[in-house]
Amino acid sequence: MSTPQIPYAVNALLNYYEQIARQYNIDVKFRIALPDELDISVSDLCSILGNLIENAIDGCKTAEEGERYCYLSVVATAESRAFHKQS
Repeated sequence: MSTPQIPYAVNALLNYYEQIARQYNIDVKFRIALPDELDISVSDLCSILGNLIENAIDGCKTAEEGERYCYLSVVATAESRAFHKQS
């Protein structure tokens, strides 16, 4: 059984927002587990993730230094999806 690969666009999006977060001294952690076949388009998934992360970063900008963090966990199976954001 092979480990599913994160689509290139999702990986690029995560790297992009990680760089932005680091500019504001925001600790970021992403945990993404996706099946080989998605029943959602990669562009829709990127829109959802981008919106979640961008909102978290914007919220963190008002927090005190040392208290800025954004943790995102996405776990998807063929039957369900779970998004968990903590910031």
